[in-house]
Amino acid sequence: MKCYSCNAELNNENSSDEHIIPNALGGKWTEKILCKKCNNILGSKYDSVLAKQLEWFSCKVNHSRSYGAVQSVKVKIDGMDVWATPGGNYEGIKCKKIYDNNYQIQSIGKNSIKQTRKKLEEIMLRAAKKYNWDDAKLKEKLDNGYANIEKNMKQQNNPIVYFSSQFGGKEALLSIIKIAVNFTIAKGVPVKYLEQSIKTIKEKQNDYTSFSNLFYPSDIFPKGSIYHTLILVGDSETGNLYCLISLYGVFNAFVLLTKNYSGKNILYTYCYDIWNEKEFAYTPQRVLNLQEVNCALSTNEDDWKQNMQKMKEAYEEFLRFFVLEPDFQDKFTKLLFDSIDQISVFFPFIAKDVFLNHLQNKLIQGKHSILKNKILKDKNIATIIQDMNVDILYNYYMDRKSIFETLSLLSQISIDKISIGKKDDLKNIDCLVECLSEYTERLYKDSPLYIKMKNFISDKDTLIPLLNASIIPILNKYTSLL
Repeated sequence: MKCYSCNAELNNENSSDEHIIPNALGGKWTEKILCKKCNNILGSKYDSVLAKQLEWFSCKVNHSRSYGAVQSVKVKIDGMDVWATPGGNYEGIKCKKIYDNNYQIQSIGKNSIKQTRKKLEEIMLRAAKKYNWDDAKLKEKLDNGYANIEKNMKQQNNPIVYFSSQFGGKEALLSIIKIAVNFTIAKGVPVKYLEQSIKTIKEKQNDYTSFSNLFYPSDIFPKGSIYHTLILVGDSETGNLYCLISLYGVFNAFVLLTKNYSGKNILYTYCYDIWNEKEFAYTPQRVLNLQEVNCALSTNEDDWKQNMQKMKEAYEEFLRFFVLEPDFQDKFTKLLFDSIDQISVFFPFIAKDVFLNHLQNKLIQGKHSILKNKILKDKNIATIIQDMNVDILYNYYMDRKSIFETLSLLSQISIDKISIGKKDDLKNIDCLVECLSEYTERLYKDSPLYIKMKNFISDKDTLIPLLNASIIPILNKYTSLL
């Protein structure tokens, strides 16, 4: 294998792990396709520029990196410069002098009270020194200030956040072309089809606009989370070999690698769920038609305006992803208990650690299919479960499992009664309760569920109404057909 940039033969000493999508953007997939020197040069020239342009999105998603951490980004809230910290929090403080010894302090973030008190103390200590206040006077001023902070503290939900972001320029688009080349080589396509693209990257040529552009085709990229997506299409009939790239689902680009492709027809896709930090199996429903390929590189003003409008829509969709559903807590609680019920019904009795693992998986599945909540990362589910009292969860599971096991005994009781010609016993509540107790004693004596099942059966105020409302009508209808 040779370095595709300098053509040096790669070996253990000079090869490097090149991230197909830059690691600064959360890319994890690496291949040995560049030497260390070329990797460093191209990374510092192009990838660093692209990462800087997309830093707010990295901060908002707060994905992990192999090297270094996602950094805070400056934004404005209520006209105040604050730091957006990775993961969605904000930190900032602003102090304005109104007149002598009178200040207005604004602070935001989970440490806002602490920050405001600290700033107040700095101001008061300077004033005490200037006006020769004694300790009692200083304490009085501080106590009044602390009280004023408590009085004027406000909780602001969903503040309006202003941030600036730009995408484009030579270096950023050359980084995009580099992603396309990386992906194409990683998928085993011969380098001969990439000669012009590689030359443009190496020599920082200005012809990149002739084969790379922002482009927003409809119904191509996946929805439902935040994805980095690469789609490589090779069509020997048209001769087009091109790559569609989507970063954070917001910045979408088209790279025409060659018009002289003569290999086998290919469709390769790589989709990385950057929100949940795992690969996502995805196949597009279609590829571009010839008209779209031609449109992708258009310099027509109307086409450009259309792309800008679609980029704006992609921005808005990204931002909507972070809007918390108003009834999130209620939905999650329902999902939690529904998941425990499903485990109770469809799995044999399981130990606590196995139960917690199943519960985590059920919540992750339910989050996407039922709850449809986007804010919650899959990896956060484990943290939420750990923060709960797992003994209470498991005890609830034991209660539900014992109820379902008890009711399932009715099937065996029904078969046994019918087989010995005593189907009328199934219409008698007292007889059923007696049979449930007898079967539980015989079949569950050594089970961890035994005590809970016995307690459930002995609680006739709960058991009998449940049987009358659900089981007895079914048994009556069934036995009447026999």
